[in-house]
Amino acid sequence: MSCASCVTRVQHALQSVPGVTQARVNLAERTALVMGSASAADLVQAVEKAGYGAEAIEDDIKRRERQQETAIATMKRFRWQAIVALAVGIPVMVWGMIGDNMMVTGDNRSLWLAIGLITLAVMVFAGGHFYRNAWKSLLNGTATMDTLVALGTGSPGSTP
Repeated sequence: MSCASCVTRVQHALQSVPGVTQARVNLAERTALVMGSASAADLVQAVEKAGYGAEAIEDDIKRRERQQETAIATMKRFRWQAIVALAVGIPVMVWGMIGDNMMVTGDNRSLWLAIGLITLAVMVFAGGHFYRNAWKSLLNGTATMDTLVALGTGSPGSTP
């Protein structure tokens, strides 16, 4: 979950489960408090059907430890992706600013194709999670912040 739209979607998914009397989703803590007689398996299934991940955790200490481990692993992955994206992207950007002629001609089409493919690879490697989450949102008929990022970064590549 990354925005209020995600929270609303998860909350509606949980409230639609038979036996749920109340569901509250907290974006900051990435938790949901559900009251009622629904089983944990049904609740997890409803959240997953909405396009998000969930697991039932009874012990708050274990939940916080798991959240911290997940956050650390995610930050390490994002750091590595950013380093690779910058290492590849900065030389391409510098070449574009001070390098060869920026006009696409018959002589340099293959060069521009290579630059486009390198840029696409960087976008998929460093921002692939945005595209995956946007695709899940599309399949569920919703839009989230991931959808906006995917559209904003993907649309320049679709123009001639």
